[in-house]
Amino acid sequence: MEDSFIPTRLHLAHTLLPAPELSLAVHAHDMVELSAWLLASRRAALMIIPLHSADRDPAMPVMLWNEAGAPELALSAHLADPAYTFRSVLTALNRAADALLFALEPRWPGSTPPSGLGVVTDGFGLGFSPDDPDPRAPGWVRRQLRDQSLTLLLPFAPGGILSPPVKQRLA
Repeated sequence: MEDSFIPTRLHLAHTLLPAPELSLAVHAHDMVELSAWLLASRRAALMIIPLHSADRDPAMPVMLWNEAGAPELALSAHLADPAYTFRSVLTALNRAADALLFALEPRWPGSTPPSGLGVVTDGFGLGFSPDDPDPRAPGWVRRQLRDQSLTLLLPFAPGGILSPPVKQRLA
């Protein structure tokens, strides 16, 4: 027995919602949700996640960073260890990163994001820097704090290392 209601619901969802924006938000949310577990388990402030494709650096690791904005640990090395507790989470995170890149590529000038493009999350928000795309570059976090040039797909946690400063309101 076929449910004729399901195709109608799917049709309405695809025609009423802005699919490209919805797709970016869904993939960003998936990445943040998976990252939150890993950040909490290591008590890290930030996670840098590479966005891979065939022509990008396959050696770019998932990195945890501390409150000072310094790299702490490359998690990708743990993928080879079958006993690593969060191996399935890291694998799912890499799949979500691939999906985000697929949704992001058509929006990039020339549909080709730069090599080394990565996103940063605090387990709450997610962003990237179009002008400074490689979060492995020395001083990257400090530049983001100074310039506040991140493009946010989801806002960072209030009071977090990359959240925008709170502006005083006049009474």
